[in-house]
Amino acid sequence: MRGLMTAAVLVGACAVAGAADTPLAAREEYKGRVSHELARGVKDGYIAGPKAWAKLWKDWKMEGKLPAIDWKKEMVLVVTSEGSTVTLSAKLGDKGDVKTESVGTDDLRADSVYVMIVVPSKGVKTINGKAAKFEKSPEEP
Repeated sequence: MRGLMTAAVLVGACAVAGAADTPLAAREEYKGRVSHELARGVKDGYIAGPKAWAKLWKDWKMEGKLPAIDWKKEMVLVVTSEGSTVTLSAKLGDKGDVKTESVGTDDLRADSVYVMIVVPSKGVKTINGKAAKFEKSPEEP
């Protein structure tokens, strides 16, 4: 595959879903294109919290007002690819591991495509086998 996707998503795409895996329904989805340099800045495949979300929204020059995320109940997963299209879905395993799955085209473009989905965070301990390290919300002690 010539197009490159974030490492976190490649790991998730190779994982075999278990019988107890539950699909995570996306409440919201954001799609677009950014420079390869900006796309490479999202290394873990998720947004850690409100500060990282606001920074990404500003840095990627996203249209409109910063969407509200209930960081106590939700998280944002991200995939980027150097191809023309990419999809993103996720499942939660019975041990709290979120497995991301993506499919993209292998044509190389001058910029990167991205997809971000807002999904429930209840029960999440790891994302693609790595400990999830979320920011504390401003209202948390």
